[in-house]
Amino acid sequence: MDESDSEIKMSSDGQNEPEKTKISAQGEPIKEFSLDLDEDGIWRTGPYSNKFSVKTMKDIIENCVTSSNLTDFRLPVFSEPSVKFAKFRNEDHKLCDGLSWWKTTNGRKIRPRPRKIEYDGCSYRYYNCINPNDDAFKKFEIYPEKEEFFFVVYVSQNGRMDYDVLKSSKPNRLTEAECQLIHRSLKGRTVKGAFEDLKSGALNFSTRQIRNQMKYQPDCVKSKRGRVSVTTPESLASFGTENGFRLFSSDNQFGAIYLDSDTLNLYMNSLPTKQTVLEYRKLLTGCEDWTSEEVNDFLSCYSPTANSGIIKHMAGQLQIDSTFDLSDCVVTTISGDIGDFTSRCSGKIRHVLLGFMISSSKNALNHKSFAREIDDFFLQVDPMRKKSIPSLMTDGEESFKYYSKMKYLEDTQVLRCLVHRRNNLTFIQSKKNISQSDLNKIFGRQIGDEVENGIFNVMSSEAMEAEIVKCNFAPALKKWLLDRKEDLFSTHSLRSRLMAGLLLNYESN
Repeated sequence: MDESDSEIKMSSDGQNEPEKTKISAQGEPIKEFSLDLDEDGIWRTGPYSNKFSVKTMKDIIENCVTSSNLTDFRLPVFSEPSVKFAKFRNEDHKLCDGLSWWKTTNGRKIRPRPRKIEYDGCSYRYYNCINPNDDAFKKFEIYPEKEEFFFVVYVSQNGRMDYDVLKSSKPNRLTEAECQLIHRSLKGRTVKGAFEDLKSGALNFSTRQIRNQMKYQPDCVKSKRGRVSVTTPESLASFGTENGFRLFSSDNQFGAIYLDSDTLNLYMNSLPTKQTVLEYRKLLTGCEDWTSEEVNDFLSCYSPTANSGIIKHMAGQLQIDSTFDLSDCVVTTISGDIGDFTSRCSGKIRHVLLGFMISSSKNALNHKSFAREIDDFFLQVDPMRKKSIPSLMTDGEESFKYYSKMKYLEDTQVLRCLVHRRNNLTFIQSKKNISQSDLNKIFGRQIGDEVENGIFNVMSSEAMEAEIVKCNFAPALKKWLLDRKEDLFSTHSLRSRLMAGLLLNYESN
């Protein structure tokens, strides 16, 4: 092989630069490979070159007239930019110099791979090793085939080597000032967020260094969400550049709305048709006059095929709720039952989040904006209104009236959560003089295996009024219930829940 046309490049940038003669520490250039051993008795010295050619390999092989035991190995001492080379006897175990040798590609560590070269009729296998902590320091290992020795070559562009830095891939220990920089960047951010923030300021810290400082910054985000929690109206503004979010502002109110189109499409596809809902509700025609036996017969007919207390083909309840005093912002969520999907373990109908609104307050105008967005999406997906949402469950806030007035929900049975209603009454017990016994009479209770039904287990408004009058309530509580009789019957009664396709283990007495 011609020596001039076979070169093994040693520069990391891949550029072909003209070979330069380096000046030694004594001011004299190293011009040739030396036969003389260094003071350590192992290594020899040659001139530095940014290329490793066949000619260089020839000079190394010809000048290594003696060999050393691998057990005597020690790292060479550099006093100027040069090449250090030596020959070792092959003792059936790999050379381990304690340094790190790999290159990083797309975040992955790639170990040196063997390559082959022919010289003077002999085949050689060599490894081009790069240190990840110093691009100016390299190593070549050359193994002749069918020989009992091999060559090791170190090349350094620097005059002196600090092997302590090269022995580990870990960065140097952080100073106190560097730790403070990381702590400030971690405040309100995840590790990834702090890494990007520091990187934008030309500060090169590894994610491991930043992660190790998390325990010293209590205000960092200790999760993999990749986003700081939104707890103030100011941080809410950051959603303005995100896809899928719509910001709105009116009457000094500020908020952001997000609807998950993929999940909403699944929800819409799983809804019962309007015809299915109408045919089911026709079965309840005249139910106000049913006897207890007729009510129980109806419940017994549908109970065997019900799932999670929901009559078959009537799944699709929509639920809306808001947070209270959890942060400076208010989060309103919309979720629904997807009847086509059930949980793997229990087989219950899946209930999933469909969207949310983050607003600066519970102002009714915010809910009006959210309701309009939801309604527009429903009408866009199903403009002919062939599907029907069986029921809408809310906690009865006055500002939630906009959701029940959505065009797409004209045939939807609006219900109120019994848990919210009971909690609200419990909260004002002292003002209304409501006892625990009165709450049990209103909402019912379970004693062992027996269920004691409350005033809502009725099929007509008149029947509920009779239950209220019959109960021994305090006059103020009785008046409060009678004044809200129609609203309570519409949102809590057995008839309303059956119209929504909900059984909920009711049994009429």
